[in-house]
Amino acid sequence: MALDTGAPDPLGLCGRQIEGKYRVEALIGEGGNSFVYRAQHLIWQRPVALKCFKAERVPAATFQLWREAFIREGRLLSELSSRHTAIVQARDVGTLTLPSGAQILFLVLEWLDGVPLDLLLERETLDSIPPRDLHAAIALLDDAAEALAMAHRMLVVHRDLKPENLIVMDGDTPEPRIKVLDFGIAKVMCENEEFAIALRHTTRMIGAFTPTYGAPEQFSRSHGATGPWTDVYSFALVVLEVLRGGVPALQGESVVELAVASCHPSRRPTPRTLGIPASDRVEAVFAKAVAIDPGQRYPSMREFWDALDVAANESASDSIESTCPPCSVPRIARHASWPEISVRFGQETLDAEMQSGSEPDSLGPATRSLPETTSQTESACRPNRSVALGIWRPVAVLFAAAALGGTYPLARGLPSASAAAAVSHAVPAAGAGVQLPPMLPADCPASMVHIEGARFFMGRDAGPMDFAAPAHKVEVGSFCIDVHEVTASEYRTCSEVGDCKRAFTRSMWLGEKVSESDRHRHEEAYSTLCTFGRPGLEGHPINCVDWGQANAYCRAHGKRLPTEAEWEFAARGSDGRTYPWGDQPPDSRTANACGVECTIWLKAHHLDSAHRVFEGDDGYAGTAPVGSFLAGNTSWGVQDMIGNVFEWTADWAGRYSSEEQMNPTGPETGDRKIIRGGSFTSSHREWLAATFRYGLDPRAHAHGLGFRCVQSAPGQ
Repeated sequence: MALDTGAPDPLGLCGRQIEGKYRVEALIGEGGNSFVYRAQHLIWQRPVALKCFKAERVPAATFQLWREAFIREGRLLSELSSRHTAIVQARDVGTLTLPSGAQILFLVLEWLDGVPLDLLLERETLDSIPPRDLHAAIALLDDAAEALAMAHRMLVVHRDLKPENLIVMDGDTPEPRIKVLDFGIAKVMCENEEFAIALRHTTRMIGAFTPTYGAPEQFSRSHGATGPWTDVYSFALVVLEVLRGGVPALQGESVVELAVASCHPSRRPTPRTLGIPASDRVEAVFAKAVAIDPGQRYPSMREFWDALDVAANESASDSIESTCPPCSVPRIARHASWPEISVRFGQETLDAEMQSGSEPDSLGPATRSLPETTSQTESACRPNRSVALGIWRPVAVLFAAAALGGTYPLARGLPSASAAAAVSHAVPAAGAGVQLPPMLPADCPASMVHIEGARFFMGRDAGPMDFAAPAHKVEVGSFCIDVHEVTASEYRTCSEVGDCKRAFTRSMWLGEKVSESDRHRHEEAYSTLCTFGRPGLEGHPINCVDWGQANAYCRAHGKRLPTEAEWEFAARGSDGRTYPWGDQPPDSRTANACGVECTIWLKAHHLDSAHRVFEGDDGYAGTAPVGSFLAGNTSWGVQDMIGNVFEWTADWAGRYSSEEQMNPTGPETGDRKIIRGGSFTSSHREWLAATFRYGLDPRAHAHGLGFRCVQSAPGQ
């Protein structure tokens, strides 16, 4: 390996001796929580990797507690690596004092001469080498799978499996051919509450997992606890990436999009979904490995790898060859471009909520900035490079305030990571109850859901004066709809690149007949609930936007606002249900509406009290992170159609016709635009019905107003 001796040395260690045993030679990489140096063992005269963890700002008492936990975890890593040589070998652990006087922890690991799997796949693509078939993929990854199976028997979970953490050794190196990196150490950091809080002050935190390979339970605890089944999910994605020649199975330009892709109910990341021909048996194995519910997956790597091997051998005559053109998907700094995002829930960080066997309740959106030149693609394809501990690309994925899950009871998931054995009794056999997807690619972006067109009765029969009457037959064409409302972070990105006007920071409803003093009092209070630019609310829906701003955002993204008919059909389907989840009244699990928290907030701000839709407390006096109320999802998996914020539609307000219509778009002109879905302030159950409609001045930009976008399906 050609060392970059001119690289900066932020810790001032180059040229120093550590404990009289190691001489530090050069910095070779930096991660979100560590620096990696190449060092020379002075006695054995062999290179080692010295991984130094950033803890300069950790208080002394906390540092001592964390040091003890770190050493225990180092022993665990040493034991794991002694049991299986496909796990990077741990050689030493200790503390050292920097020239600044600060103490840090370090770990000494074997020096690896090899290349990360992701870079190997990229190089093969550039050399026009076709992707591996399933048998070749199994042979390549077998050592890593066996190492993980051994770790799972010890109830040790990796939680961040990805191609960058799998090092393919040089060809003349004895077995194993592949090594697994980064076992264990991130776990002890994330699960030590005080250390996690201390790291907050440096605006850095351990990236507990990489969203491109994240399992649903890592994005939201509403899906259950993490455990060996989490590694099964991620490793299945790695296998699929090998079959695709380096193209990730989950696609998305933000953490939210990847979270949606991870748990999309109708588009699971399996061979057929990704355009790879596969036998029914192979498809079923992958479908089970990437099941949304952890209890439906293989309980550990042993069961998954054995099942895949059997399925591959049974379908040997059906060779699996990728249909993806080798260079059809760009791979520009696939993970290096994730920025740092802070974790906040209101004014409190979520770091302190990290507990053993779990990740933060929820996370928020990220922005992804692709480089403007090809320099990163060129550097990614250089010849074989030695690597220590996989720190090739500085990645610090930090999760912003709550975007998915978090209010659904944790009891709905698995009890703990130590329950792997118990889960095996509840997991069905491969293929049992698994609906195999067709061998066709999906036609909606990862952040959207496909709604198949159909007929339904729009509106309701509730009297001639009801604005939602009469019920009338409507047919809508197929379309794609955003899974969640547009978030404050997504809107801000649009504003920063000049495609959207800045959202308002003042709430203005328009149309209310109140005194000027009352109007001013209301606006002062409700403006505090606008989400644009508010720290900690990045993952909440954007609000305080008028119709023109909502329309411009959708157009800037090649989408549009939904028609009333599209919105209502996406919310209730053809069966005439009252709410997206059925006919049961809303409660604190299904919608962010006016409950106990609402009346408490109104009283605290000296505003008139409101009726409660339910007696429970939904946890949010204002907006909630998108996707927080999974029990209120539609049958298609669309989130927050009811509650959180009203949503602008494309239509002008007007009375319904009783005649049958196809793809109605409302009146040609008007002075009010239709809003749908109710909001967190909705104090009447009727406002939360999927049929409820209200005409509002398009200039209004209130705290309870947001939007989502749609896209016509191809051919419509």
